Amino acid sequence: MNAGTKGLIAVLAGVTSVALGVAYYKSQQKLSGTTPPPPTCPSTCSTDSDCSGCGSDYVCLNGVCVQQTAPPPTCPNSCSADSDCSGCGPDFVCENGQCIKQIPATISAPLSANMASSTLYTTTCCFTLFYNSCIKCMPTYKPGAQPATFDVYVRDSSGRGIPNVKLSIASSVASAGLQFTFTLSNGQQITPLIFTSGQTALITTDAEGKVTITVEADTMPVGWDNVANSNYPCSACSDITDQGTVGPLSFGQFNFTVLDVGGLSAVTLLTDTVTYMGIINEVTGCPCL
Repeated sequence: MNAGTKGLIAVLAGVTSVALGVAYYKSQQKLSGTTPPPPTCPSTCSTDSDCSGCGSDYVCLNGVCVQQTAPPPTCPNSCSADSDCSGCGPDFVCENGQCIKQIPATISAPLSANMASSTLYTTTCCFTLFYNSCIKCMPTYKPGAQPATFDVYVRDSSGRGIPNVKLSIASSVASAGLQFTFTLSNGQQITPLIFTSGQTALITTDAEGKVTITVEADTMPVGWDNVANSNYPCSACSDITDQGTVGPLSFGQFNFTVLDVGGLSAVTLLTDTVTYMGIINEVTGCPCL
C-alpha cells in the first residue's frame, strides 16, 4: 500500500469518526429532549431578556432560564375557545385568541380569616328571708361558634385559575394550647378531608383553580379559656345588660405552597373574635353553694 492510499484511508476514517460523533450527539439530544444551554446562559433571571444568551427559545420562569418546547403541529395559530387548544397539550387554554400554556404565577388567598367564639357569664343569686348571696361568674364557652370559610386560587399570569395544581397547606397555632380543625374541598372528594392544626395537607385545585377551606376553633383564644384569666370582662358578672365583642385575636396561620414551582407561596393569618354576654340568674328560697 502506497503513501497516497494510506493518507486517503486516514482521511476517510477521520470523516467517519466525526460523522459518528455528530450522530451520537444528536441521538442524545433526542433522548434528553432538550439542548444544554451555552456557557453564556445565566443561572438566575428576572426577565426574558436576561436569557438572551441561552438561545432564542429560552424564557425566564420563576427566576430560572428554561427552554420552551415548540407546540405540536395540531396546535392552531388562533382560537376562540379552550376546546380549540386540545391539540396543544393538557395545560393549554385559549386567551386573547391564542393558545397558551398555563403556568402558576400567583396564589390568591385572603390576608386573614376570622372565626368566632362566644362565652356567657352567669351570676346566680340566691334569695331567702334572712340570706342573700351570689355565686359570681360561672362561664360557659362555645369555641367554634361560627367557622370561617374562604377560597384559595392558583392563577396564571393573566389571573385565570389553573386546575389540577398540587397545593401544600401547612397549618400552625399562635400559642401553645390553641387548636383548630380545618376541612378542605375541591369538589372531587367523596369524603371530606379533615385536619387539625399543626398538620400539613396536600390537595389539587378544582376546575376553577380553587380550593375551599373551612376552619373552626376547638379552643378559646388565649386568656378566654378560664374565668380566672385576665381577658374576661368583669362587668359581665354584675350587669345583666353587659355584652360586646373583643377581637380579632391572633389564633394561627396557614402557609400555602404550590408544589413543583419554586418560591410560589402565600400566607393567611387566622384570627378569632369573641362575643361575650353577662346574665344574672335569680333563685328564691335556695341554699347557696
